[in-house]
Formats: sequence, structure tokens, C-alpha cells
Amino acid sequence: MLPSTVDDPELEERTWQQSDEAHVKLIRKLFEDSEERVGQWCDAFYLLNYDKHNTRGYVGGAALIELYIAHRERKKIFIENDVFPGPMYDEIMGFGPTFVHGDLSKIQ
Repeated sequence: MLPSTVDDPELEERTWQQSDEAHVKLIRKLFEDSEERVGQWCDAFYLLNYDKHNTRGYVGGAALIELYIAHRERKKIFIENDVFPGPMYDEIMGFGPTFVHGDLSKIQ
């Protein structure tokens, strides 16, 4: 299952520009969607962590929450690119992910 915002990748940015209250409301809905998608409907979690904000292998806060949900629900966790030391590195590594690097045969 794809992220809630895949059909509208600019939704969060537009909502952020509307108001803090609108952004918080959207984030709350996205977290609820994540709980259902990852917790109930997925057999595994595959994070596509491409470079963003001049950070290689970027993992943002929302992705960290989805990783936690997947870990809590005992789902296998796959991450596309390496995660580099920095904020949340230890937490991400603590989930015990398998790094794929484009080799889909690693997904088992």
C-alpha cells in the first residue's frame, strides 16, 4: 500500500501554508491512516528513503512513526538506502531493518 499522500505529494506543503492548525489536523489524519495501513493491511514495510534536504538516505519523522508501527506489529522492515549516523539513527537501526539497495531478492 502506498502512502496516503502519493496522489497529492504537495498536500502537506499546501496545508502547512494554510495554518498550523490545518497542518496538525492533516498530520493527525496521516498518523491514523498509517496505523491502519501498516498495522492492519501490510505484511511488511518497505521504506523508500531517498536523498532529501541535503541528507543521504533521509528518514523523516512520519517515516519513523511508520517504522515503529511496523516494528510493533512484528512486520518485516526493508529500507531502500543506507541510513547514516545522525538524528534517529540508533532508533532506526534498532528496528532491525534489511537494506535492499535495489536488490529486490532481499525481500523475503
